[in-house]
Amino acid sequence: MKFCVIDDDATSLKMISALLTKEGHEVVTETSGSRAVDTAVAAEPDCIITDLIMAPVDGLEVCQSVRRHPALKHLPVIMLSSNTEKRDYWQKRATEFGADGYMIKPVYPGFVQDLEELISGLDR
Repeated sequence: MKFCVIDDDATSLKMISALLTKEGHEVVTETSGSRAVDTAVAAEPDCIITDLIMAPVDGLEVCQSVRRHPALKHLPVIMLSSNTEKRDYWQKRATEFGADGYMIKPVYPGFVQDLEELISGLDR
């Protein structure tokens, strides 16, 4: 699978990319929510993974823009967040903005397997 991963934290981006690549996936990265849609259109990914908390354009706005774009609106979008305090609230918000899944950061050894299972269970 080809993933477009959007995260303004370079360390998180490297870790996610390394885990996905190790499992045989192709990864295109973007550090700016503002450029996320353009990067995804150019990359033609199978799935978009975006961090929730970014500035000035956050993951909710990225997801909303993806859902409005004809070339991207059919793609699964998975939201990532390190905010565990208000997990239920942010998971609900992510769904309201069009995300297909919500996962917690930091990523962990079984992250890719959990991600693959989440994606395989979607109706997209």
